[in-house]
Amino acid sequence: MALRSHKGVLTFKWIVVYLLDAAGAAAAVVVVVVAAVVLTCYRPLRQVQYVGPDMWLSGEVLV
Repeated sequence: MALRSHKGVLTFKWIVVYLLDAAGAAAAVVVVVVAAVVLTCYRPLRQVQYVGPDMWLSGEVLV
């Protein structure tokens, strides 16, 4: 019984370690994806916000 319970604790511990590793890897991937999206989308969005719809409507920005 002692060996079985010890083995069960070990497998549970490894499952937790594996889940933590998987969660860490997933978090790292999410961070990288979010950073890439922010870097690619934030600059154009910022420029559009900076120009603003009022300037387009008033004709200050000529294409």
